[in-house]
Amino acid sequence: FGLKTENEKNIQLRRASDIRARKDGKSRILYIDSSLPNPKQGSGYGRAFDNLLMLAELGHMVTLATVEPNSEKWCDENCRMELSQSGIELVIPENVTAWESVLQPRAGLYEVVIVSRPATFARVRDVLANTFQESPFAVVYDSEALMFRRDELLRQYVVEGIKFPGARDLMKNSKIWDLALYSQRKAEVALLTMTDVVVTVADSESEQVRELTQPNPVATFSIGHTINPKPSVTEFSDRGGILFVGAFHDEMYYNGDAIWYFLENIYPLVLEDTHAPIRLTIAGHLIPQMLRDIVNNHPTISDYVTFLESPADLNAHYDKARVFIAPHLYAAGIQFKLSEAFSQGIPVVMSGLSAKSFGLSASDGVGCIGENDSSFAKCVLS
Repeated sequence: FGLKTENEKNIQLRRASDIRARKDGKSRILYIDSSLPNPKQGSGYGRAFDNLLMLAELGHMVTLATVEPNSEKWCDENCRMELSQSGIELVIPENVTAWESVLQPRAGLYEVVIVSRPATFARVRDVLANTFQESPFAVVYDSEALMFRRDELLRQYVVEGIKFPGARDLMKNSKIWDLALYSQRKAEVALLTMTDVVVTVADSESEQVRELTQPNPVATFSIGHTINPKPSVTEFSDRGGILFVGAFHDEMYYNGDAIWYFLENIYPLVLEDTHAPIRLTIAGHLIPQMLRDIVNNHPTISDYVTFLESPADLNAHYDKARVFIAPHLYAAGIQFKLSEAFSQGIPVVMSGLSAKSFGLSASDGVGCIGENDSSFAKCVLS
């Protein structure tokens, strides 16, 4: 781990607190992600954080390099300390190309390179290929989710007539959008074929990866979310209200569209069928102003919705809510927010798509699955 690079002045290099001697059967692993995996940021970073700690706990020597510079707002000193104290070396660039200066002089050091997320892999693959020529290593691609599938589902719902409020310019021209989706699918599938192993978040996505890489299916395995059960001690009779949790990142995409759809099409049905209004809490990171405006301008629901921006601790809110909702029409991978809710023992109402990602059906008796607007509302009320 002690190698110097000529461009190390452009690198914030935090040595692992436990620089261990090489052990038999253990690997030197370079883990590359777009940004430091702060679990509070959502978007799969909690899972990446858990995977890194797992590798370190298994005794492997791990270097984490990011392709984006860090900011204190994204991952502060406490966030970074938790990683480095686990024995993980952090390589954080101060510009978007500086990370490359770590890999090239270290040719031959790493036996395994793990790359997380398609956008990250697309950015680093050429550098990896050039380094591989000098000293081969195994490439493991953690796809995090098949992103093109999420956007294809979004396109499907738009065609069916759902007018999501955060429509981007791309969505206004169907031919250009279709071409962009085709290119996105081709690019992501190409990445799958460039690796030794693909890691997915669910068995269902592993099956899709094998189908997409025929006639020579790539090796796959799935790693979901690692989370310890911490059931609430609050009696159900003492709970109240509906809870939605999501990382918005200041845009009406995915989580924004999901809660917008609930607000427009399902929540009014819930309010109509109750004597006392059931309040809704929306908690998340960088909640978009557009969503706040939609709620504030809605005469039926505005009095009953509370926004919580980036709460430091969600446990208290899980502890108070009577039901957790995941009304997503389009998604990819599996939703960490659902894993968290299950671990808290809070009743969960989810869309058919969200349930399918966990391999759940109505007969499993896990949560309540709303296959349409009316059944989702009934699930919330039951």
